[in-house]
Amino acid sequence: MVTQNGSKPSISATSREVGVSGLRVSGGRVMEEFLAELRGPAGVKAYDMMRKNDPMIGAILRATKDTLRSVGWEIEPDKGELKDAEWLLSCMNDMSHTWMSFIDEVLTMIPFGWAYMEVVYKRRDEDARIGWQKVALRGQDSLMRWELDETGGIHGMWQQAMTPTGMGFTQALIPIEKSVLFRTEREKNNPEGYSFLRNAYTAYYKKTNLEEIEAIGAEREATGHLVITPPVGADDTDKAEAQNILERYKVDDQMGFYLPRVGKEEWERWQVDVIKTAGQRGYDLDRIIQRYQGEIAMAFLAQFLRLGQSGQKVGSYALSRDQRDLFHLSIKSIMDNIEETINRYMVTPLMKLNGVSEPFPRIIHGRIGQRDIQTLALYLQGLSTVGALAVDDNLRQFLREEAELPREPAGVDVPEAIVTPPAKRQEETQRSPDRTGEKPRSETQPQDQENRRGQKMVEPEPFELTDEIFAAARKRRDKLYEGSTKL
Repeated sequence: MVTQNGSKPSISATSREVGVSGLRVSGGRVMEEFLAELRGPAGVKAYDMMRKNDPMIGAILRATKDTLRSVGWEIEPDKGELKDAEWLLSCMNDMSHTWMSFIDEVLTMIPFGWAYMEVVYKRRDEDARIGWQKVALRGQDSLMRWELDETGGIHGMWQQAMTPTGMGFTQALIPIEKSVLFRTEREKNNPEGYSFLRNAYTAYYKKTNLEEIEAIGAEREATGHLVITPPVGADDTDKAEAQNILERYKVDDQMGFYLPRVGKEEWERWQVDVIKTAGQRGYDLDRIIQRYQGEIAMAFLAQFLRLGQSGQKVGSYALSRDQRDLFHLSIKSIMDNIEETINRYMVTPLMKLNGVSEPFPRIIHGRIGQRDIQTLALYLQGLSTVGALAVDDNLRQFLREEAELPREPAGVDVPEAIVTPPAKRQEETQRSPDRTGEKPRSETQPQDQENRRGQKMVEPEPFELTDEIFAAARKRRDKLYEGSTKL
């Protein structure tokens, strides 16, 4: 290796880390977020409120998580031995919780940006080898601070949480050596990643305030604005009571006022009036709220969830399909991130603890979403027409699985018409004789062409336009004109 100035560096110079990640940290707490309400414990609380309190965000997260939960997981032996892959599969099914429960807790990194999982090992009874007892989430709201080195490397997570008995709090350092940190992003090696809710926070904040204003305005328009006019000479106690009535004013089954009569004159009486709001507002709050909901959906690439809703034009099927495809690409990137983290920081240490030699088997995820059966059928039809597809047992079983049809029973004879490609069937048909015993068309066609080439073409006899022909034509013409004149 040669540097830019042409010199060859030494091994000691290149193996030593000189720079740092540049992550802004204070006392073990990440300070990358410029909004104070989204930084540290306050940010965890805000994101938790967003995912639990907003219907649009809840629907998007539900669609995202349900799509991720529907993806299957399997073992890829790679170049390793098959027995290692089977043993790894048994470890997945031998934990104190299900594999899907583990994936559910990993998916908490979507709203919070990160998920810290502690790996607990055990000695398996059936083979005396080391396996996973559980991979447990350490809640985002229990984070006290991060244990980082001088270059930004992560050494562990300090946790402060209430004990299971509820009698106090406990503090513990969970080292990174026995943990797995799932993150949406790792810019500057930030242990807290980047929340998927972050880009939707501004729209969520404005939408929530407008919804509250809309509810207050609707109540005021329905109940009217209360006006209390105290009598002349009212003291501070009377004014305080009037203010209390204004603040507690609400139309319900217990609404009513008791106003004392001080004197006979008008200026000596308490007066209460209700003023109704006249006319229409100069702005449409519902349209503004719908716009912010669209921005929230756009932050998740989930605009297709709003197609056909109030205030939205019904989109075409092609538009909906394109938006779903973009959403599925985002889902696939999340699954690829989870898959890579599992294999590098869970499978590899487990295999090394048990003395398994490389290459190790891998845990891989299945396909995202459902395949369009109609599109697949047209594609297979096109391949089969040109003879580019040979139908075998694997293909038939694959098509049955895609269409969710029952498995093909063993020992069933498949018709020759299904196995033979159409192009090949057409070629065999041309070569085979028909029922009348005639020669195949491919054999007779060249001979017919030779016979046709040997024959002479018969030319038509020439004729002349004689006076009789002209006279007959004029007679026919005059007869036609005569009929039109009578009309």
